[in-house]
Amino acid sequence: MNKKSLQTILLLTLGVFLSSALMAQNINLTVADQSRSNAIISIDPSSYEFTEDESSADFVITNEGSGDLIITNMYFQGDNADMFDFEGGNEVPITIVPEDIHMFAVMFSGEIGPIIERDGISAELIIENNSSNAPQLSVSLTATGGGLGVDEDGDGFSEDEDCDDTDPDIYPGAYDIPNDGIDQDCDGEDATTDEVNMNRYITLTVLQGQEISLGLKADADDTPVKIKNGDQEYNITVGTSDIYVDYIAEATTMTVYGDIKTFYCESNEDNITALDMYSTVLTDLNCSNNNIGSLNAAGCTALTTLNCYNTKLSSLDVSGCTALTRIYCFNNNFTTEGLDVLYCSLPDRTGQSEGWIEPTLSAGFDDYDIIMATNTQNALNKNWAVKYFDDDSDIVGAYGDYQCPAPEPNMDRYITLTVQQDEEISLDLLADAENTPIKIESGDQTYNITVDDAWTGFQNYTAGSTTMTVYGNIKGVDCRDNQTKITGLDVSSNTALTLLYCYNNNLSSLDVSGCAALEWLWCHNNTNLSSLDVSGCTALEYLYCHDNNFTTEGLDALYCSLPDRTGQSEGWIEPIYNADSDNYDIVMATNKQNAIAKNWAVKYYADDTDIPETDGDYECGSGIADIEAANIEVYPNPVSGLLNIKGVNTIRKIEVFNGLGQLIDVVNTNNNSYQYHTEKLNTGYYMFKIHTDNGVTVKKIMKQ
Repeated sequence: MNKKSLQTILLLTLGVFLSSALMAQNINLTVADQSRSNAIISIDPSSYEFTEDESSADFVITNEGSGDLIITNMYFQGDNADMFDFEGGNEVPITIVPEDIHMFAVMFSGEIGPIIERDGISAELIIENNSSNAPQLSVSLTATGGGLGVDEDGDGFSEDEDCDDTDPDIYPGAYDIPNDGIDQDCDGEDATTDEVNMNRYITLTVLQGQEISLGLKADADDTPVKIKNGDQEYNITVGTSDIYVDYIAEATTMTVYGDIKTFYCESNEDNITALDMYSTVLTDLNCSNNNIGSLNAAGCTALTTLNCYNTKLSSLDVSGCTALTRIYCFNNNFTTEGLDVLYCSLPDRTGQSEGWIEPTLSAGFDDYDIIMATNTQNALNKNWAVKYFDDDSDIVGAYGDYQCPAPEPNMDRYITLTVQQDEEISLDLLADAENTPIKIESGDQTYNITVDDAWTGFQNYTAGSTTMTVYGNIKGVDCRDNQTKITGLDVSSNTALTLLYCYNNNLSSLDVSGCAALEWLWCHNNTNLSSLDVSGCTALEYLYCHDNNFTTEGLDALYCSLPDRTGQSEGWIEPIYNADSDNYDIVMATNKQNAIAKNWAVKYYADDTDIPETDGDYECGSGIADIEAANIEVYPNPVSGLLNIKGVNTIRKIEVFNGLGQLIDVVNTNNNSYQYHTEKLNTGYYMFKIHTDNGVTVKKIMKQ
């Protein structure tokens, strides 16, 4: 018999006490019907112990008499009556004929937990019937977590299990706040964090004074994450399983730094009003059920799923989100024009699995006319299905005729080369997707080209000035063999870059800071390149850097800046061509163990064999690798007051960037030393870009 067709007839008396077994017994009552002979009713079981949250129990009623029993009414009463219900509903009257049975189920919707006090939940169910001598029938039940320990702080763990039974935030399995000196999860030690990747972050505009709930999942176990809100900083550790945290917003901006792969901030309602993502490796975002009027998702090349329904969005740009496969965006403030623009920004999935976009709940929803006035064909042409959310069926019959404009290059992603004016610069480019618009500018020379997700082959572009900038969604750049024509390269404004070949040039500066997607870097045979910092390049796997101008100190700093590949495939760094190379003694004086400790092999370029054991004893410090480039000294680090900057060559300019990559200060000078006042800086990491007559040096500084 189907449970949903059963009626529930019993009386529940829920005085929650600790009972160890299910009790089953018959209650025999004689019920006099007005027109028939006596009925005898039996209920089995007459007592039951609920031991699980939101569970149900089955019962059988048997009429063992000779007359019909008619149940006229039944209801729950007591302080916790709303925690119980009849599965299948409460349909009265119910007639039970002689020698017949009736099965039913009672649902318990409460949460029991490991321990419940004796004076906890109580309720009862009243059954009224037509009997003159037995108008009510009662059956008692018990709900218990089955534990006899005392739980003083009410966190669900007894004093025998809890390492601090006076604090409800401390119990086995609790979230352990790193570096606070308290063992919240009772594992015997406080959690700690390593250096946070400040180049990957998500910024929320929040309502001050309100609680903000976040769900996070990281690229790897034990990933350090920093959450900054006004003067408050929270350092936590995130793993590969979802964790959820709550914070009271003390300012209107909340920024989450670190290698986060999944980010959930749904159902904060009016407490979140905007969201910006500067994390090109984020794969899953859920910001639904909020008051978000602005969402910046453009350029998130790893994003596959975007849930942004039930917000206040009037527009959404997903250009550059080349991995995107699912968008759930119904019940927003989109106009027909806004949706047409969204369809045009979708990545082209031709030749791949079909993408889904669900811009409305159902055919009867309020925005139906807006949806039908769009041109869904623009999405279909890119192998995207346009669907209803409620049943995943296709939206058909849209009659709009909007045509997607010719695409514009993404001017927020760019690569800057320092070049010899009037020379022909040879470049080979690789884009995120087919038909990607790219603009190359150099002085009075401008080139508008289209690049596919395959290498273009080398093309020449005339340098109209001493800089050349390549704008657009480029993921691969090959500028090899330009020799003295290229002297500097800055790719830090294209953090989605995955492949960079810049060898056999005359580079004296190479900036790859924050390039979290970069996997391959070939920068060898640049004889003026004396330093390289790859901190923040968390995806880096291959680095070829032989025959540059590195000192032993510079190589040690480079080893310390390598990303940790523990638990992943082995990384390769090749700082020397072979055992006969001129820099053999320099390399042998380093401490290659600093690279090996991060699962990097240090090899010869000529035959990919491991170099011998090195003699150096350099130890990586706090995670901030010092780079002695262009004979620049910067100290102390960390710093709280004056920061001393000294160089052999004249220092022309100092640029200071915050953790968001924003330029916050510029100092012009004409001396070989300078004292910078850091008192005006907030606590955190800063990048100092120091321009000298001998090139550019980048220093990562920690302000205490």
